[in-house]
Amino acid sequence: MFTGCGTTSNAGSKSANSTTANSVKKLKFGCTVQDLSNPYFVTLVDGMNQKCKEIGASITVVDGKSDAATQVSAVENFIAQKVDAIIIAPVDAKALEPEIKMAHDAKIPVINPCQLINGVDANINLNDVQYGQMGGEIAGQWIKDHLNGKAEVAILGFPQMQALIDRANGLKKGISSLAPNAKIVAEQPANTPETGMKAVETILQAHPNVKVIACKIGRASCR
Repeated sequence: MFTGCGTTSNAGSKSANSTTANSVKKLKFGCTVQDLSNPYFVTLVDGMNQKCKEIGASITVVDGKSDAATQVSAVENFIAQKVDAIIIAPVDAKALEPEIKMAHDAKIPVINPCQLINGVDANINLNDVQYGQMGGEIAGQWIKDHLNGKAEVAILGFPQMQALIDRANGLKKGISSLAPNAKIVAEQPANTPETGMKAVETILQAHPNVKVIACKIGRASCR
């Protein structure tokens, strides 16, 4: 937050260049997320909108629509608009690295939830392998308790992103640690409720004995 103060040359007179001591710059942010058809990112944006309302800031959100070029264009527009900070949940982290440098050249900080973009000022993330493993252990325990430790399992992931590859690997590790006799018979990409539904339909047609479906990319594919 910034304030500006001015003085007058004589008591009682006014200066055209003076500003009031309590004038405050209204912060403006630019944000682009992977895909607003994914309920996770809808929730993320809702939280940012709420916080901006609380602090009196404004935020412009651009839906990346799972397209890296859309996000690149959005970030370049934010830089041209001279926003105070840029928030990016990337479709393709590598594709946005040149824009991070452009933002820094313009003295604009970049905050990065989810998949890490090299060079950002802050990244909000977790250990994706461990995160996936926790989910896998829940699935493995359920297989152990309800299916005598044996089941055909399908996994929904998103191999286009390294973070979600790591989560899927963690899922498999967690399942095998508690249900070593469970068999993973299918893996399908799914990053929205619609793609998740289609993936499950395809899996069940090919593997009608699947008893467990495990996923670790948020709520999108699990509905």
